[in-house]
Amino acid sequence: MRGVWLVTVSRLDWPPINSVNVSSAALRIRLQQQALTAKLDRLKSLVVNTVFFQVKPDGAALWRSASLPWSDMLTGAP
Repeated sequence: MRGVWLVTVSRLDWPPINSVNVSSAALRIRLQQQALTAKLDRLKSLVVNTVFFQVKPDGAALWRSASLPWSDMLTGAP
């Protein structure tokens, strides 16, 4: 196994800061998807076959949730 840990806390690895402060949700999603796809493609080219991806930083959700707050890592707003 060749693995990496993608850090989402403080946007160290993903999502990129320029995508967080975009007011359009559709554009923000597209920028973050493009950034993640580019990162995963790069890792694949380096023969990394395992990615550990932190999906719940700081107790907040990186997905739409009725029970957890929406992560400021994605929205830019606390």
